[in-house]
Amino acid sequence: MVLPRSFYLLDNPFGIAPRLDRLTWADQKEFKDDLSDALAFSFSTTPSRIIACIFGRWGAGKTHALRYFSQQGFIQGVWSHEPDDRRGPPFVVPVIYPMTDVLKTLYTTTMESIGMARIDQAVANAAEDVDELSHMGALEEKIDSFVGVRNLGRVLAKIHDDTLPIERYLTSKVSIAELRKLGVPRAVESNADRVEVLCGIIRLLTSTLVTHLVLWIDDVERISDAPGKEANEFHYFVRDLLDKVPQRLIIIMNFTYYPGEDVADRLQFLGDALLDRISRQILIKDFDKERYSEYIRDLLLEYRAPGFDTARLSESHPFDQGALDYVYEELSKKSRLQPRRVNNVLSTLLDIAAGELGRSSRSRTITKEYVEKNHKRLFQAAFTAP
Repeated sequence: MVLPRSFYLLDNPFGIAPRLDRLTWADQKEFKDDLSDALAFSFSTTPSRIIACIFGRWGAGKTHALRYFSQQGFIQGVWSHEPDDRRGPPFVVPVIYPMTDVLKTLYTTTMESIGMARIDQAVANAAEDVDELSHMGALEEKIDSFVGVRNLGRVLAKIHDDTLPIERYLTSKVSIAELRKLGVPRAVESNADRVEVLCGIIRLLTSTLVTHLVLWIDDVERISDAPGKEANEFHYFVRDLLDKVPQRLIIIMNFTYYPGEDVADRLQFLGDALLDRISRQILIKDFDKERYSEYIRDLLLEYRAPGFDTARLSESHPFDQGALDYVYEELSKKSRLQPRRVNNVLSTLLDIAAGELGRSSRSRTITKEYVEKNHKRLFQAAFTAP
């Protein structure tokens, strides 16, 4: 549905999932400041750590935070850079906690998120000071000094040879014939191999390409449903990354917690080996009336169309304040207010109003009475959500 011009909106601001090409931060100032401070401090120092575990209910904005903070422009804004350091700004590697084969899948998705282009550039940076006359042997030795993993330096030193299956080796898909071609005796087969290789890659990247790497793991609440072996694999994966990459690795974890739970109920699944490594816990608070209003105002402002007359129209246009107050009261009756619930109702409301009010020659404002008339369509889904 096309929004009427009288709404003065470029698009519907209240998508259930935020647009990837227009990442906007609305309200949630305390959450944003906490996470910004944690990242800024970590970028100014070298020790590896779990800088934050982020807790929120479904739809609170955890995954949106991952996407928003992953933007390179934002990262550069909180990054401390030494003038004589040739490395570039940190980057975020987003991964999702897997449902099965936890360590193997985390390894594969992390390598894919890092990408061959970054690894290629890291090797090129390492090669800058290598003597051309003894290039291959010297480059292998130079890379070995960063990665510290048997055979990995030999493979990476050949990364610019497009005939070699470098990516297949790194993603555990290489054949015996391809191993012979690479000149290494064995593949990356075991979980121990995978952790060693990933640690080597991270050490290479943070030595030659970027000052820090941020591994951001989403949906970590799934660990509570995982068999003991799978949960232990996750503990082992994170613990060994931090032990074997003692500098410049930053880890963030997102957790959803359910009604009746608190943060401690989720943290217990991390076990003592990881609990002692967490720098801070960040809880995304439910909306109160003020934060609800600021959230809506910020999104409407971001999507305002040219020609909007602030002297004639309110900042909440096309909603009047009575309509927004009524939505808040109704949502508060049966659920905790989170961005996704608010988006769900207001997105549906805009869709309905675009059709009905857009054809009207009279009112162009969504009133409380209009919301009441469409109560069932607007709130049925919101009241049945968890």
